[in-house]
Amino acid sequence: STKCTPYDYITSFRDALVYICCGLSTTRILRASRIRFWLVYIEDQVQRCLAEMCLVIFALIFFNAALMQYLEVQAQDLHFHTWIYYMWVTVATVGYGDIAPKTLLGRFAAMACIAFAVVSIPKMTNELIEILAQQSVYQRIKYSPKTTKSVHVLICGDLRSCSLIEFFNELFHEDHENSHLHAVVINPEPPSAEMMYILRDPIFSLLVTYLEGSVLSDRDLKRACADTAEAVFFLTNKFTTNPDGEDARLILEQFSVKRYISLNPR
Repeated sequence: STKCTPYDYITSFRDALVYICCGLSTTRILRASRIRFWLVYIEDQVQRCLAEMCLVIFALIFFNAALMQYLEVQAQDLHFHTWIYYMWVTVATVGYGDIAPKTLLGRFAAMACIAFAVVSIPKMTNELIEILAQQSVYQRIKYSPKTTKSVHVLICGDLRSCSLIEFFNELFHEDHENSHLHAVVINPEPPSAEMMYILRDPIFSLLVTYLEGSVLSDRDLKRACADTAEAVFFLTNKFTTNPDGEDARLILEQFSVKRYISLNPR
């Protein structure tokens, strides 16, 4: 017979082997971990780390719920979703005590689950904190149109050689009669003091989005929705001591944006 022998009635090696083999069937749930190979397609490192954490926690809870149901079936025949609830409150809190393992193997399994959670979850949380510490919020943010009528322009280049306040005052002047206009600034450096003043200004805070990135990167151009921009402004440093280098940089940036837009038509 292939029927699994209850733990309390194991009297031979064959019974123990059949019991273990039946218990190994709970590892089928771990096949969900194959999704991890698809996480490489998530470009944002923070989102990829969060997805990996959710996958590990999902596998931990569902696998241990199936294992506990198998080990405890003779002592307390509870539904699978009840054991999911037990594993969730055990991992997330100290447990409510309304459900507890009654068999010796069930208690050992619960201890092993708690030990794994205590080690793995803080480790993944620290990795996420390290990633967040290495990146500023402007490296992760992306522009999203608020309404279907929203239009935006892309501003890039050298932001240090011009007055940004005067530039935005002219860009958003009421004479232009464009109340749906939005400006997306993309620059490889963190926002300067003047840029921070603009981003915190009540007038411009809802009209300007700052992205820390490079127009030479397709990923950053995608964050800025460069393919749907109404116009692209390239600011140059008119006080530079190396005009040839400045012109070369400007041409390279223009070529990068033009290539991206041609590959991603509206």
